[in-house]
Amino acid sequence: MYKRGLMALAVAVSLPAAAVADPWFVRGDFNGWSLDDQMTEVAPGHYQATVTGLTDGATYEFKVADEDWTADWPGSNARIRADASGELTVNLWLDPPADGWLPAGTRVGYEDLGFDWEVMGTPNDWAEGLVTLTDLGDGLHQGQIVVADPGEHFFKLRHVDDWDVSVGLDFGMFADNIPFTTSTANETVIFTLDLPGGRVNVVPEPGSLALLGLGGLMLLRRRR
Repeated sequence: MYKRGLMALAVAVSLPAAAVADPWFVRGDFNGWSLDDQMTEVAPGHYQATVTGLTDGATYEFKVADEDWTADWPGSNARIRADASGELTVNLWLDPPADGWLPAGTRVGYEDLGFDWEVMGTPNDWAEGLVTLTDLGDGLHQGQIVVADPGEHFFKLRHVDDWDVSVGLDFGMFADNIPFTTSTANETVIFTLDLPGGRVNVVPEPGSLALLGLGGLMLLRRRR
């Protein structure tokens, strides 16, 4: 009875430890890719940390990773240009719902630093910005274009006239281009960037998933 009781106690003690998630860290060239900036879970699956001491106008690369680099996001480094506040608040969203936004898996975003964004892409052979996105507040930026030719197209988002900071398929600087497909001539395409959420929405959608569109965006804004 005594041994059996000890075994039951050992199992009971070990369960909480097994349920504890790995600690996550914002690791970048601003802190030597170290463990100095540990994230806090602010809601189930949502982690956050604020990095301080950045230099206004300087560019920085970073990821969110665990202690031994067994997991890290985005797949390519994220890059930001610091503003006068000298602070960067980073969000990690583990296992987000299948909401039709990209990337489909774990996301890394950051609080809006106040820069203007534009869409670059194949509809004009990357010659210039297709549209400058409108700042909707809460880190949301949106714009639309008319695409003349039906078919598959690709785009990225960048700071206006500044390729030093851009967002691709995994929300990283060096990520693949983001695909979308139009089915008719002169089709309207809506692009939405959610910086804190680390995600991008494009309608018509890439692939076959139905995206949230404007109605979903308004729902998102109400939830915030």
